[in-house]
Amino acid sequence: MLTDSDLQALWLTARLAGVVTFILLLVGTPIAWWLARTKKWWKGPIGAVVALPLVLPPSVLGFYLLLAMGPHGPVGQLTQALGVGPLPFTFWGLVVASVFYSLPFMVQPLQTAFEAVGDRPLEVAATLRASPLDAFFTVAVPLAAPGFLTASILTFAHTVGEFGVVLMIGGNLPSVTRVASVQIYDHVEALEYMQAHRLSAGVVLVSDRAFEIFPHELARSFEDRVIRRALFRDALARCPRSAEEPPADRAWALDLRAALLTDLDELRRSEARFRQVVEGSPGPTALVDRHARITLVNGALEQLFGASREHLIGASIDMLIPPRYREHHGALFLSFFAAPRARDMAGRKALNALRANGEEFPVEIALNPVELGGEPHVIATIIDISATKAAREALERALADKTALLNEVHHRVKNNLQVISSLLNLQRRVAPADAQEFLAESQLRVRAMALIHELLYEQGEAASIGLSDYLQRLVRLLQESAGGVGAVVQLTFRHDGFEVALDPQRAVPCGLLVTELVTNAYKHAFAGRREGRVDVELAPHGAGARLSVIDDGIGLPAGLGLGGTRSLGFQLIPMLVNQMNASLVTGTGPGCRFDLHFAA
Repeated sequence: MLTDSDLQALWLTARLAGVVTFILLLVGTPIAWWLARTKKWWKGPIGAVVALPLVLPPSVLGFYLLLAMGPHGPVGQLTQALGVGPLPFTFWGLVVASVFYSLPFMVQPLQTAFEAVGDRPLEVAATLRASPLDAFFTVAVPLAAPGFLTASILTFAHTVGEFGVVLMIGGNLPSVTRVASVQIYDHVEALEYMQAHRLSAGVVLVSDRAFEIFPHELARSFEDRVIRRALFRDALARCPRSAEEPPADRAWALDLRAALLTDLDELRRSEARFRQVVEGSPGPTALVDRHARITLVNGALEQLFGASREHLIGASIDMLIPPRYREHHGALFLSFFAAPRARDMAGRKALNALRANGEEFPVEIALNPVELGGEPHVIATIIDISATKAAREALERALADKTALLNEVHHRVKNNLQVISSLLNLQRRVAPADAQEFLAESQLRVRAMALIHELLYEQGEAASIGLSDYLQRLVRLLQESAGGVGAVVQLTFRHDGFEVALDPQRAVPCGLLVTELVTNAYKHAFAGRREGRVDVELAPHGAGARLSVIDDGIGLPAGLGLGGTRSLGFQLIPMLVNQMNASLVTGTGPGCRFDLHFAA
């Protein structure tokens, strides 16, 4: 399950992405409209400035934004003069930085969509006495609706995935600037891989959904035009064609032909807009028909494969696949068209693609079926994951090295503790009789700690140990170390299949606590008795766990408080409980009971 901090990070990420998308819709729309309509010479430089976040490293962009918004920067001085205060390490500082960082993902798709509208619709609106503003909202905006959808999805998804700029401007403040990407990094740094998996899955689902909606929404409006064209063709085929046909029929046919030509003209414009939007997509995209022929590619795909569209269009999609995979790919291609459905990238095995120069590289592919001209097609979005794969492999190597180092550390610590235990045993043999008991207790404590490092080394997992396995071994060790008392007092451990994983920071005080409670029971609970029983139990308790040490001895003396005696063991117990961040409940009569409650 996601923790409260994970949910807070997801909510903060969604709020940040939503606010940034809304602001960029207001800011980016006039910029995109001006870039699409202007003929000024400075259109190119301004367009380059808008696209600058695409080429600048996020850390560089974040650094200069931090300087600008800092107390001594121009933006920081302005916000302080207005009484707002410095923006770094605040939510609105993240919003400002994200607006700059995501600006091209809003402006460029909108610019492409506005350019695809063309001049003709606006000229017609002008002849009908529509003002420029009215023509913009009633003509340009509806025609560019797919561009608004694409721009919003790309901006939202890009903002969700921000890391470098967010970390530079906002830092890592819980509930203030800690977004999902930073929270995932914290989980990985703390070796909390399961939490990182769960949180990453939420982020991937959001981004994946955006990539799924994108081609479907584009295809929907285009598909409507194709259906209309098919209906006109069917009606035209039924028109009388003889010279003796009635004039009314001939007029009907002429009207129908005129309507068909009008619809075809609109279809061509719709196709042009579709191609323009695909071209403006930052993701490498190809349109492939049912015969595996490439019918449309965008510039990003040309750049990715190092081949021109003249070389790609009309060719088989197999040219982008390494030869050893082509036979298998053919079967997969046929099965896709047999049952066409959207197939996203999440959780799919990475594939290899082939560049024009013969170089292979790893990719992930998302597929979305569409119908164009009455024929089934598939829109393939291809993402180069070479850098991601290299980074993941480097991270895995680093984690493997770290795990090996920690295992070696645990091994050496275990050996050193065993040496200390042996030295204490030798010292006990020559020590005075009144000191031998204290040396034996110290030796037992050292062996309890050494057992933890032995388990960590055996399992090869440095993050945590299974508490039930550890307690099982610890109980055996205590029974063996009890000597004559162990022969008359039965020591057992029960957990009924319940398991708790503890990190070494909590496992050490837990082991020492059980050691103290059991040895104190051996020494004091069965005075003058020939038999007795001590039970160690591990069981669930609410959302956490309960660890109990129970004996059937004489019980605690009246008025005796933990930590209030001269016994070292009883003085250690409260400190060990605090180290575990737990609570201890005691009970007496008959016998004595200690219940330790802690978070699982």
